Amino acid sequence: METGGKPFYTPDKPCLIYSCAVLERGGSSCAGCGALPCGIWQETRDPQFTDEAFSESIRQRIQKLKEENIC
Repeated sequence: METGGKPFYTPDKPCLIYSCAVLERGGSSCAGCGALPCGIWQETRDPQFTDEAFSESIRQRIQKLKEENIC
């Protein structure tokens, strides 16, 4: 599931991004976090991505947050 750096949740598994961004830091997304890309983004990596595809995914997610003026 692509979140674009925004939190999500499912009934069977808590979202690590949600837990960090909202519960721990009081935000609504990863925007503004000085630790991007953090270990949570690595932990939630789609295993089908190559290293190059994963790096590009991170670049795109950070760019999207910046374009929305929330990062």
